[in-house]
Amino acid sequence: MEKVIDYRATAEDEGLLVRSVLQKRLHLSTTQIKRAKFKPMGITVNGVQVTVRARLCAGDALRVRIEEAQTQSAQLVPRPGNLCIVYEDEELMVVNKPAGLPVHPSPGHYDDTLANILVWHFQERGQGLVVRTLGRLDKDTSGLILVAKNAPAQTELERQRAAGVLCRVYLALVEGRPAPPCGQINAPIGSRPGSLMAREVRADGASAVTDYETLSACEAYSLVRLQLHTGRTHQIRVHMAYLGHPLLGDFLYGKEGLMGMARTALHSSELTFRHPTSGETVRFGAPLPQDMDRLAQALGEGRL
Repeated sequence: MEKVIDYRATAEDEGLLVRSVLQKRLHLSTTQIKRAKFKPMGITVNGVQVTVRARLCAGDALRVRIEEAQTQSAQLVPRPGNLCIVYEDEELMVVNKPAGLPVHPSPGHYDDTLANILVWHFQERGQGLVVRTLGRLDKDTSGLILVAKNAPAQTELERQRAAGVLCRVYLALVEGRPAPPCGQINAPIGSRPGSLMAREVRADGASAVTDYETLSACEAYSLVRLQLHTGRTHQIRVHMAYLGHPLLGDFLYGKEGLMGMARTALHSSELTFRHPTSGETVRFGAPLPQDMDRLAQALGEGRL
């Protein structure tokens, strides 16, 4: 499938090589640029085919045609399912994932994941798109997840994530009342010896930084807002357990079933980034699902 990208050169682009603009402004890979170079009318300026060594003037209309993969990975079997689509356009999707739905196939979950449903969604619309999720939510974690629909969008959004421009905020229900009620946790995380799954705070771990803010609390549990500055496996779960306030329902780092929570009480509630095409800052939100909202409402109403 061919994708056409249009770009209007700005005053800052005056005199730059087409190659530079394709790399720095459109974030195309070397392979994508190489393929476009040898495609008829693959790279044009004001309707005329050019080489990547051509120089741009302000106001020039640059167009590049790139090839997108036609088929999905053989492992991704299309499966119908419900998608709660918060936003969708030609470049990306924002989906509100329910708890209990894995994002990608794994042992025991080969065809019942969000990726399988997305493949079916694309196929039903005649779109041969590759599933490109930005970040990964645990199976038990609910909330917003970002999906890029093409390689340039993925490259740009990954760049934003690495630079801290792409911001994700979580809500969690944790045991007890954090003290102080807000702060930053800067504690490295590594694998727990003897476990294939568990992580722990350890001196030789990878850097991990989490901001937290208590929104409401009683002695039994609290509703906490969290923002990640790094993306370590189980980061929020490990950091809050490290503070002595593991997430409700967390079978690995806390007490399973506490306060009636049948899963880890974590929800991806806010997502902010710059749209990869327009550059406009966009924000999306997802309300707490019913299981977490029940306890949050009780806190807010002072019924505990």
